[in-house]
Parts: sequence; C-alpha cells; structure tokens
Amino acid sequence: GLQSGSALKVSTNALTTGKAIEIDGGAGLTTGALLSITSSVTGNSKASAGIVQLTATSLDEGKAIVVDVAGLTSGTGLEMTSNTALTTGHLLHLKTTSNQATKPVLITADAVTSGTIVHVDAAGLTTGNGLLLEGGTSTTMTSGALLKLQTSSTTPSAGVMQVIANAVTTGKIVRIDGNALTSGTGFLLSSTSNQLASSGKVGSIVANSATAGIGLDISTTGLQSGSALKVSTNALTTGKAIEIDG
Repeated sequence: GLQSGSALKVSTNALTTGKAIEIDGGAGLTTGALLSITSSVTGNSKASAGIVQLTATSLDEGKAIVVDVAGLTSGTGLEMTSNTALTTGHLLHLKTTSNQATKPVLITADAVTSGTIVHVDAAGLTTGNGLLLEGGTSTTMTSGALLKLQTSSTTPSAGVMQVIANAVTTGKIVRIDGNALTSGTGFLLSSTSNQLASSGKVGSIVANSATAGIGLDISTTGLQSGSALKVSTNALTTGKAIEIDG
C-alpha cells in the first residue's frame, strides 16, 4: 500500500470565500459521524507528527480551527475521554515561545451567572496537585503574579476567594512556605481605605464555636532579637492599639 505521497490531494491556491471540501448532512445523526478517522498506529516514535495535521505557518490574524456549536445545551463541544493509560503524556498541550503573548489561553463566559467557568475534578488525588502554576526564576518576576484574582464587585458577601474544606480535621487548609525569606513579607493583607467603618475589619479570625484550643498561634522559638508581635499605631488618639473583650 501507499507509504509516502498522498492518496487524495486537493489543490485550491486561488480559493477565497469557497471551500475545498464540504460535507453537508447529518440532520438525523445518532451514533454515526460525518467524518471518521481511524488509526491503529502504536509504538515508540510513531505518529510523532500527528495523526491529523493542520499546517498554517503563515497564518497571523485569522483562526486555524473554528467550531460553531451555537445551539449546544447539555452536549460537549470538544471531548477527549476514553484514555485509561496516560503516564507522562498530555491530553491537551498548548505551547507558545512568543515573549509578546498577552493571552495565550482565553476563556470568555461573561453571561454566566450561577455556573462554573472552569471545573477541575480530581477526586482521587493524593500527593499530586489539582492545579500547578509554575513560573518566575531568580529575579525575573517583579510586579507580576502567578495567580491574580480581580473583581469590580462591591458586595462579594461570600468572598472573592473561597476555600471550602469542611471535612478537614487534623490537616492544614492553607499553607504558605517562604523558607528563603529575608527582608520580604510572607503574607500581606493591605487596605488603603480611609473610610473604614467601626464594624469594618481589615482582617478577622472567627471561631466562635470553639471551646478549647488556640485562636491564634505565633511561634518564633528561635527569636533572639526583633518582635514576635508588633503593632504600630502612630496616629492613635482615643482608640486602642489592642483591645481584649471577654
């Protein structure tokens, strides 16, 4: 059989608004397909260039692939679900080497109100990570961030960021490691508002149902100079630097 060359070649260099190949139909489609590609290739270094190839190296402003599923409700626009043998491979790999890219991956769902934009389900996770963001080396990261949450909402009563781990008993819900820290800050909660009301709080720890244990624990067992706790209130007049009510 054919080992090199093309079994079917369509040349349409002058094509502008037309279509080189068009398949029209499928109104009654159930388990069938308008286009089916099947390959039994297996083994090391096989299909390294892809079973399906789309080459458009001169494309700069258009779109390489367009999938129009305007009427989709409970279906799926793109599905890859049958894999059971994955080890070091990837179900999806997106890569760019451009240093001018601003949004290599963009998901727009501005009309969604009560749904979930991105859902990662990793129920069997033990020592792995549900999401790993890795970047910034040595002094390369300055004003950037690996994770940034931004909203213009004025009343996010449940929190702009929520961590729900109500089943945790003896573990840790949030952990921050900064073992090389010198003059930096491990955790900063900042507000420049000068309109804070008497009921407002820049920070709050609530454990009203606790009957034993410790509400806040500061451990600096190796401290020889400096301060385990520092409160600065240079403009204080009639207020209190620390208030204990109970």
